[in-house]
Amino acid sequence: AHEHGYNVVLVEDLMSTFTDEMQRFACEEIFPRLGRVTTSEAIALDA
Repeated sequence: AHEHGYNVVLVEDLMSTFTDEMQRFACEEIFPRLGRVTTSEAIALDA
């Protein structure tokens, strides 16, 4: 989606990885390059 110009929202508490460190690294280092990283609580507050 990112490559096609869509605004991507990645919800960090609704995804999983094998370890907490992998989750932290993905959400802090990789995913911000692709879109907005947020939580489900923040999305609910925006609704």
